[in-house]
Amino acid sequence: MNDTPQARPPLGLEDYRTARALLAMSRSNHALVRAVRENELLGQICQIMVRTAGYRMAWVGFAEHDDRKSVQPVSRAGQDDGYLESIRVTWADTEHGRGPTGTAVRTGKPCVFRDVGADPLFAPWRSEALRRGYASVAALPLLSEGTVLGAITLYAGEPDAFDEQEVALLADLADNLAYGITSLRTRSARDAAEKALQASNEELERRVRERTADLASANAQLRDEIAERRRVEALIRQADELLRGEQQKLRQLLDVYEKHRQLISYEIHDGVAQRLTAAQMTLEGVLSKCKAAGCPPDVRETLGQVARMLRGGIDEARRLMNGLRPLVLDEAGLLDAIDYLVCEAGQQQDFEIRCTREVAFRRLASPLETAVFRIVQEALQNACRHSRCTLIEIRLEQHGDRVRVSVGDDGVGFDPAKVDTGRFGLKGIRQRAELFGGWAAIQSAPGEGTTIIAELPIVEARAESEEA
Repeated sequence: MNDTPQARPPLGLEDYRTARALLAMSRSNHALVRAVRENELLGQICQIMVRTAGYRMAWVGFAEHDDRKSVQPVSRAGQDDGYLESIRVTWADTEHGRGPTGTAVRTGKPCVFRDVGADPLFAPWRSEALRRGYASVAALPLLSEGTVLGAITLYAGEPDAFDEQEVALLADLADNLAYGITSLRTRSARDAAEKALQASNEELERRVRERTADLASANAQLRDEIAERRRVEALIRQADELLRGEQQKLRQLLDVYEKHRQLISYEIHDGVAQRLTAAQMTLEGVLSKCKAAGCPPDVRETLGQVARMLRGGIDEARRLMNGLRPLVLDEAGLLDAIDYLVCEAGQQQDFEIRCTREVAFRRLASPLETAVFRIVQEALQNACRHSRCTLIEIRLEQHGDRVRVSVGDDGVGFDPAKVDTGRFGLKGIRQRAELFGGWAAIQSAPGEGTTIIAELPIVEARAESEEA
């Protein structure tokens, strides 16, 4: 029996390309999860394609819907040397639109030119490409809900540099990038909606102040005249109707805002998280095969690092989902959502958090459950950040047709008369309670802890009402 160790087979070119593409995809997904601005995301992806995947040049272009059907470069990395300024790219079905980028945008499918020196369709760009050492090109379309946003184009320094498996992985990377672009644009639209909501709040406050001043002046001038008093009463009714209308609009805006958060959370769950999970399973399969085939330890270590990064990306995606809107709030209701909130906060703090509620606590209508959840969330965050306490206690009660929630701590406390309570989130809590016809208050004193209380009229969930 021969006990001499057998030499491990070298990593083949196709395996190297696959590992390279997987590593690039992992780092790209990591960049997608952390992306805040679209232009920074595109720049990071191009840098990853050059530095990690080893391509000579990478660029992203968006499809314009002008007369020329041009493709506008928006980000690039690598050895460009003015290449994009020297060529003219279009996605029209013309001579300058039958290159890799134009074809990918026009057809919505990956396009690979394996030898730019020999392919006749690459003739308009051949001399400039060869002068910069480009030997093969691959363009991947950026697809979002059936619409082609543009393409990411990669240049390699050797012919036939893109095999089928690598192109498939790069196509998945392009799909993830397109999803990231769409998510960032959705986030930007959400931010605009939040600014509009803030502007609406400020306008409402201004109009209320102006209306209050008008009514006071009218009362002073027309106190002794019945006819004028009737006009004042009409003005009061008008102001009340205006306030009710504005409050209804604010509730609708809050509902839209929550639905946006819910949509983004589900999109992360159904899109990014599932893709990351699928990528992790695929990578673990590759790692298992690699171990069985006796791959070098450094390759297995690299694949293991990528697998750990994917697991970290999955955890980050879940954190983002729960930060936007916990799925448990929609699937199980308010009580389970608050239990989840307490559990998450308790894992990050070194003090005790208790939650008590009535055994017969009934389900509420979804908007009201959302409002109560946000009030508890804001109050709990404030207590964790500022109170320096050893105990936080949350209580949920139902009294007749009203629900009361309180969040109290045994921390340092403060004098509400001397502190701007707006920075403790009370303003937002009070506005949420008042929009549902309720109220909110803060009780605190130096050295005696702090308690935030909110009470809202009950609107039961339809299913609960029918069962009753």
